[in-house]
Amino acid sequence: AIAQKSHAISQRIGLEYTAFDPNEESERLQFNFKLNKKITPNGKVVYSLSSVLSQDHKIISQILSGFINAYVDVAKDPYIIRINGGISSSSAYMTAVRLGMPISTVVRWFNQPIIREYIAAKEKNKSILAEVSGSKSANWELVELVKSMYGGASLDKKDEYTDAELEGFINEYIDNGKDRNKASNEFNLNQVNLLSQFVELEKISQELSSFYQAISYDTARTTSHDSFRLKFAQTKKAYQGIFAPFVTKALTNTHLGEALKTKLEYLQATRQFYLSENDYARKVLNPLLVNIFNSIGKNADKELAVQDIRRHFITYLLHTIQLEHNGKKFLLTDLINDLILGDKNIVKRLKRVQKEQKAGNLEQNLFIKYLQGVASTVLSKGKSDQTSINNTRLISKPTEKIQSDLYTDAIRQMNQDSDLNGFVNDLILSQLLQSSCSIFLALTQ
Repeated sequence: AIAQKSHAISQRIGLEYTAFDPNEESERLQFNFKLNKKITPNGKVVYSLSSVLSQDHKIISQILSGFINAYVDVAKDPYIIRINGGISSSSAYMTAVRLGMPISTVVRWFNQPIIREYIAAKEKNKSILAEVSGSKSANWELVELVKSMYGGASLDKKDEYTDAELEGFINEYIDNGKDRNKASNEFNLNQVNLLSQFVELEKISQELSSFYQAISYDTARTTSHDSFRLKFAQTKKAYQGIFAPFVTKALTNTHLGEALKTKLEYLQATRQFYLSENDYARKVLNPLLVNIFNSIGKNADKELAVQDIRRHFITYLLHTIQLEHNGKKFLLTDLINDLILGDKNIVKRLKRVQKEQKAGNLEQNLFIKYLQGVASTVLSKGKSDQTSINNTRLISKPTEKIQSDLYTDAIRQMNQDSDLNGFVNDLILSQLLQSSCSIFLALTQ
């Protein structure tokens, strides 16, 4: 489904790439297959990823739809697995189709003996056993290992592989009892070349995936400032890849640009509420974020690492920056005795206020009514990695603007109630102390 949507966007922006690596300043491996391509006046080969028809005049989007159906129905009829279209090769399959390769050629290529052995080696390399035993290999090591099984040498093929030629290799392998040692030298040379071409296809597929991740602002879950920044880092990285000229096109000529604009406006509008978004804080955090982005693989792990860095940094700031309230300067840590250990313990005070309101001695307040206090407890090891200390939270968070407005008005009324003796201020400070959040920092100054 992602490939289908990506192909539609590609057609909007005319996505293509030149068989030249701008980062390495060298020629990329050219394919010996029928693909949608053109030759520029200076002799460069340009491959199209936005054509409507394949080289055998089939509609590419319909072929992609067939793949979607095959993966949906895999439990009933796993034919897609039988033609070597499992998880490890599915992305490459889609990329070959989008390049305009006839599906008959794709299937015969992907089912060459050396390709099947390479995919099997990748699957084994990803297993838990390989991880635990320490036998996990880099991908280039797998490639060299499999190539060595076929002699390691390749050939400099000038023409394109035909379906008959590819099928002939498969038949030769079967006729020899699937014994590589009985294969002809020509067979081995072509097998190594076909694997080299397959690895290049995988690289294009990975770069294509990175490109779409970099521009998918309409579907990406950017629920925090951290996830926003990681997404922006992906976009910045895409400007260095082979699809760099099309990043701007995608964010200008499609709906993706409006989605990005909306997220940027939200980010800018909410920065003032977060201490970690302060310009001075960003000078410290941005280099750390770049390092995390470049050194950690999985996006989920990246976001967790960024959150940890930000949390520790904010905790440090809130314990070292002087706050000022009612003309008095103090550190947040100065409040521990009063708000947690002393008579002004915020949870105990909350419960007393709620009891007085219930008895009718204090005016009812919506915000206090829906606050819940958790008394000090030290959780046993194994159940939690944190200690719960006088946490106060809303039983029901506002889900609509009218609820939020009612809560805001209730807080305002509560702050003006002299009988509560500054309860709102202490509640805010205790939350800062408890969670190291900074959204209410301005209210304490």
